[in-house]
Amino acid sequence: MSSNIVKSVASALSLSATIVVGWNQDSHTAGARLTQSFMNQDDVDLLLAKHGDLAAFIAWPDANHRPTEIIGQPDRYGWSMPSHFVNFPPGESYDSKTSLATKDANGRMAPNAINSMVHFREKALYYKDFDKIDYISDNMKTLDKALYETSPLLPNMADPLMLRRPVADRFRRESVFSVAHYFQDIHNPFHCADAADMGGFRHTKKCAFCNNGKQSNIHTIWDADMFDYDLRKEFGDEYIDQMDGFEFGRQKFQDKFYSILQNKYNALEKEDSKKVEQWKQECSGDFLECIELVGKETREFYLQNQGSLYDGEKDSTVDETYLDKYKEVAYEQVIKSSVRLASLLTRMAEELRGTKGEMPKSAPMDASEASSSQLRSRSRSKSPVKK
Repeated sequence: MSSNIVKSVASALSLSATIVVGWNQDSHTAGARLTQSFMNQDDVDLLLAKHGDLAAFIAWPDANHRPTEIIGQPDRYGWSMPSHFVNFPPGESYDSKTSLATKDANGRMAPNAINSMVHFREKALYYKDFDKIDYISDNMKTLDKALYETSPLLPNMADPLMLRRPVADRFRRESVFSVAHYFQDIHNPFHCADAADMGGFRHTKKCAFCNNGKQSNIHTIWDADMFDYDLRKEFGDEYIDQMDGFEFGRQKFQDKFYSILQNKYNALEKEDSKKVEQWKQECSGDFLECIELVGKETREFYLQNQGSLYDGEKDSTVDETYLDKYKEVAYEQVIKSSVRLASLLTRMAEELRGTKGEMPKSAPMDASEASSSQLRSRSRSKSPVKK
């Protein structure tokens, strides 16, 4: 691995001192609701639980690397902050080998959005045999085993594992939420950006269209500020910015965001149904091809538009001209991720019906049963993106 890539990993890890989100909580929640509207409820229930709700914990992965969050799991998921990104050295295109490698040249773990989705897909499909799969974090594997093994056994009952099986079910649900969240994230250009400036967090800006012209940064402008602008127009002074409301009940704001998103989807489907159908098809088959297509596509968009995305020098003012250029692009990226995610999760549900949560007893495995290590190996021998 080149020294540049090692530096990029170290730079990504330095994000742990920053409040890191993908799309912000309202965007994640509305996007998940849109995704579920395209899915069969039986598939959602299989992946999650009876009466499953993808939106219920879709923002939960953002809490896992923040010890201050009540609902987070920093002991088990503290390593996962870089899993929201697949960043690269300046000017470099998406690189499959780098994205799938889980260790750097020195043997240190190197999580990112792509290799983390590969890992959590495997954990979801083989959740009953979670201790047999390859983990990115050895510490998390140790803690998962401890969580499972310290759950009480009831030997006098017909099923002595009754209280342990739900722990494995939890691992499946956590894994599905993780895949879904990271997949949403990598449709944001600043989650496939340059590690050197922490995906735009270091590019601070004065935001003229934000509440009270607040100080922000170009990453947060994409995560939340552009969407906050529309929601503030709806709610006026009653509205609380997403970055100011992590433990605040945002149901009415999220309902409105979903309504806006749904209307934009309906208009897009009517205007260009072929585009929407293409998004569906892109993620209805091979998992790795889907996620790498997204990573490559988003990285290319970032590189091709880098100058205008950053909108001038650090600490300069970003105004409504930026909204005119990029707000609808941001909405379309959330919609695109929702459509693709529905196809990806539907395919995962189909695979889960085949695995029943267990590793195959004997070889050979077909593509749907391939482990994360096999998926990473396969990527080295063929292009991950369909032309």
